[in-house]
This record gives sequence, structure tokens and C-alpha cells, in this order.
Amino acid sequence: MHVILATAGIGGDNLPLFPWANQMQQAGHEVSMIGNGAYASAATAAGIDFTPIISHEEHRRRTALREKSPLKAISSGIENLLADIQPMYRTIQRLYRPGESVIAAHVIAFGARLFQDRWQAPLATFHISPKGMRSPHDPLSWPIWLPRRIHASAARTTTRVSHRKLSPHVNRARAQVGLRRLTYPVREWMNSAEMVIGFWPEWFAPPQLDWQPETRLVGFPMPPEESTPPLPGDIEAFLSDGEPPLVFSTSTGYSEAARFFEESIQVCEKLGRRGLMLTPAGMTLNAGGSRQIRITGPLPHARLYPRAAAAVHHGGVGSAAAALLAGVPQFIVPAMLDHPEVARRCEKLGVADWISPRQYRATAVAPRLEKLLESDAIQLRCQDMKAAMMELNALESATELLEELYERHQLDAPSLAR
Repeated sequence: MHVILATAGIGGDNLPLFPWANQMQQAGHEVSMIGNGAYASAATAAGIDFTPIISHEEHRRRTALREKSPLKAISSGIENLLADIQPMYRTIQRLYRPGESVIAAHVIAFGARLFQDRWQAPLATFHISPKGMRSPHDPLSWPIWLPRRIHASAARTTTRVSHRKLSPHVNRARAQVGLRRLTYPVREWMNSAEMVIGFWPEWFAPPQLDWQPETRLVGFPMPPEESTPPLPGDIEAFLSDGEPPLVFSTSTGYSEAARFFEESIQVCEKLGRRGLMLTPAGMTLNAGGSRQIRITGPLPHARLYPRAAAAVHHGGVGSAAAALLAGVPQFIVPAMLDHPEVARRCEKLGVADWISPRQYRATAVAPRLEKLLESDAIQLRCQDMKAAMMELNALESATELLEELYERHQLDAPSLAR
């Protein structure tokens, strides 16, 4: 089986897919990954064939143009994913081999869905986070300030607004390849009618009545321990030289990152605890010469979190999953997009507390984080969730689903004009 893995978005949407690609290779399948050129070198280092649909330079340009306002950042992101429809379609057209290939595509990889409609190619849509499957039946998928009685009307409004925004671009792309206009909302079209894979467990976000019946939840895509690079020597020394530290990190491109880390250093000082700051590349941060604080760049959470007292992070689903697997409490500062929903779900599990970025001040955070650390109930719940995480094998389960889809198509593989 030849798998075309069509990715989209930035770090949190791409990096979790590398271990899946490696698992499929180990199962004897050929994998061709396509997506943002910023991750080409990381994919190559992981032994994955990668074809960029945009260059690393274009990624830098897009990042530089990102506005500080989360709403404007979202608008810019939508423009980018629409601009990538045709490049992705053409790339898949070059790589696709009728009768051999199956496509696994991120829910916002519109070019892949376009290709499926044009050539009846086998395609499974995957979601890294449950936000893309928001349901009026699930209160955790909506902001806490939104009354539950209007969740259904809010869902309908979201569908109408997204369709109005996206349908002209999607229909233009469809016309260019000889397809008819959509007669139903783009939000529904985004998911393949054949198979939808959710990369989270049922206990994190259970299936809802309005989800497609073809949806399968497999768990979080955690990398095998042996594939995770070791920590640098100086970080190993720091971890071994005292009590487990608090580990602080935030989202890629978060405009308030500097203030977040400055306040985090003060949190450590107020609590009298050691802290490890995982700052973005290029950031300059001063710890005032304190030996209790270590400042470094991004490091694998899978190696750090098991040796941490707590994980303080932005609410990325990958960070939350790594903390669940490590069995450590989480204090979440949701930056944007799906982060608030992840924070609510972790709080519901009984392993986390959270606060808005605007309220993230050492005076407010320190007492709440101390309460989190000293709670026996939370520590026990963290261990329960760690045990639940150990029962999952998301990568193998997702691969088996693709194999099932591939087998279903073998009797009637479509031909592709080149």
C-alpha cells in the first residue's frame, strides 16, 4: 500500500504525523508526505519522503504577516489554506498511483478532498483535535460563556458563515477540475464520506449524535519512546540536580510569549520551585542569574514531562496528551484556536486548571498552581489517566483503518488521466 499523507497547518498539525508515517513504513507500506515546506527537513531526518506544496520561505513570509489579533490570524490562515488547494491537488496528482495509493488527509487539506471527488480516490480524513467536529450536543466544545440553550443555533450559524466564506473558493477550484458546485455546506464536505479518523480517545471527546457514522477514534498519536531524541547533556544535568521542575512552554507564533515567560519566572520565584523555560527559537529571556531557572529552546515533551512537577502549556492537544501520558498535573494558558477546548477537557478529566492569557500574572497563577501541585486527588487522577493512556495504540489502529479502506477499493480502482 502506498499512502499519500496530506498535511496542513503548522507545528501541532504536522509533527504528530511523523511517528504515524514511521509506523506505516515499519508495517511495510510506502509513505509520501506532502505539506508545508517548513517541515521538510524534519521529515527527511525522520526518514520520510516529503514533497512541499509551499516553500520554507513562503512559510516565513506568512508567519511574518501574521497579525497579533487571534481573529486576524485565523482569517490569514483561512486565506492560506484556500491558496494551497491547487498546489496540493497537483502534487497528489503527480504522486497518486491507481490501485496502489490511499490518501490520508488533514481535515483542512482541501486539495486532497478535491482530488478524491474528481478521481474517486480512497481517502480518509483525519482530525488532530476534536475542535473540527464541534457538536451542539457536547457542551465542552463551546466557550463556557455561551449558554447551552443556544449551542444548536450557534452551530447552524457557524456552518452558514464558514460556507459563505469558503464556498466561492472551493467551487472555483472544483470548476477548474470539471466538478459541479457543492450543493451542501463546505463544513460537511470537508470530511470524507468514506472514513474519518479522530486522533484522540473516546474518554477525551466522545462520539456525538451528529458525527458521521464512519468516524473512528483511535487515541492520541504518541511517538514510540525509542524514536524520541534524548535530552541535551546540560538539561539532563539540570533535571538531575534537584527536585522536579515546573516546565513552561507556549504556542508556535504566540505574540505574548515573552510576557508569558517573564511571568513564569516570577511564578517559580513565588513558589520557591525550579523552572525550565522552553522558549521559541530566537527569543532572548533573562533569568537574572538564578540557578533555579533554566532557559532553553523547544525540547521533546515525551522526555521532559515524566521528570516534571507539572506542565504549564498553551493547550495544544499534543502537549496535553504528553502530560497525560507522563501522569503530571497541567496548568493551561489557552492561546487560540482549539486551546480553550483542550483546557476545558483536561479540567473535566480532573488533571488540570487553566487561566486566560490576559489573566496570566504571577500573583494570580502562583496560588492556583500551588493548589494543583498539592492536591492528592489530582495526583491520583493523573495516575489514572496515565494508565488509560498506556492502553492506547493510536498509530497501529490508524494504520489498520487505512488498510481497511485500501482493501475496499481494490476491486474497483479508478483510472487517472495524467
